[in-house]
Amino acid sequence: MLKLELGHDTEYFIMDPDGKPVPAHSVGIPPKESAIKVTETGSFVVGQYFRDGYAVEVNSLPGVCRGYLFDDHRVVVDAILDKLPSGYYLSTTPAVDIDIKALRENPETPEDVKTFGCSPTFNAYTGKKNRITTNALNVPFRTIAAHFHFGFREEFFPEAVEKIGGGPEEVSTYIKLADFLIGIPGTFLSPQRELEYQRRSLYGKAGEFRIHYHPTVKDDIDDEDEDYAENKKGKTLIPSLEYRVLSTLMVRHSSLASFAPGVFRDVIAPIGHLDEVASLLSPAFQQDVQDAINEGKNLDSMMREWVKFTTILCEVYRTKIGTTCQGDHVFYDCGIPSFSDWERMRDYSNSYYEVHIQKGHRYVDGHHGFYSGLMALI
Repeated sequence: MLKLELGHDTEYFIMDPDGKPVPAHSVGIPPKESAIKVTETGSFVVGQYFRDGYAVEVNSLPGVCRGYLFDDHRVVVDAILDKLPSGYYLSTTPAVDIDIKALRENPETPEDVKTFGCSPTFNAYTGKKNRITTNALNVPFRTIAAHFHFGFREEFFPEAVEKIGGGPEEVSTYIKLADFLIGIPGTFLSPQRELEYQRRSLYGKAGEFRIHYHPTVKDDIDDEDEDYAENKKGKTLIPSLEYRVLSTLMVRHSSLASFAPGVFRDVIAPIGHLDEVASLLSPAFQQDVQDAINEGKNLDSMMREWVKFTTILCEVYRTKIGTTCQGDHVFYDCGIPSFSDWERMRDYSNSYYEVHIQKGHRYVDGHHGFYSGLMALI
């Protein structure tokens, strides 16, 4: 089995009982350097949380299983909910208006809350490095997102490791594929599209990513070890891609949370012969993908193109690349959803939308990241 290492950093807004957002520091959420570690059953650390500007950020331990990843995520979320004052809750909405005057004039506002602290990112379409230069104290809204991390071990993904080592330009096709196969559906399924586009006016546009190097996840881990969190980190650094386009709305349901890492693991990561796939992404097509993700332009049409594209992609896998991903190919074995399937998934997922994050909702993994994650919504 190909072991793509999965991680994420997901942000939430904290809302008061009247449904108004409050800055994370005002309810005692510390900065990253003082992150609060969270344990499960008192035996090992499963993740941490801290403030990221106005919002609270959740990290769970990286691993190779989506189910465990988001089970740990839920444990951390529950810990935050336990810490909040009575009546306060977490929101997954992509953008909220804030009282910028109060934030600016309050002498107790920490400096890190007054700025946009994002490190530079790359854009797969322009090849340029991006950094938010806008004065945060002049922006009357704040945004949150769910950033997914995909780590490549050389023994499983030698072509990917080589390309990542070549720099941002060498991995642009991975990100462009992620935009179409993950970013387009993620936008289509969103119940708050206009807020998605508002968020992307600041960051998270189509094609946005980072390259990281992280300690690998060790295979021989004793889950009962009290030093579990430390021991889970191997000594070898492996390259990873951080996909930054999706909003936190993508973790509001277990099937949606499973979607992004499942598709990247089972469909995108195993592609060694990227040139064969890149030929399918014409400049006009790439522009259409960006317009649909960033502005919602012709989004329904692009979802119809998704169905056509994945049919062609399957043929490329079968006849040219000669691979079936891990085991049975996820598309061939399970079938490709039609546009009407996507509409039903959208309607169901939108009806499931919860502003109030509930405690105790568990995530599950499945053999097929694409099919088992999404078709469960129908």
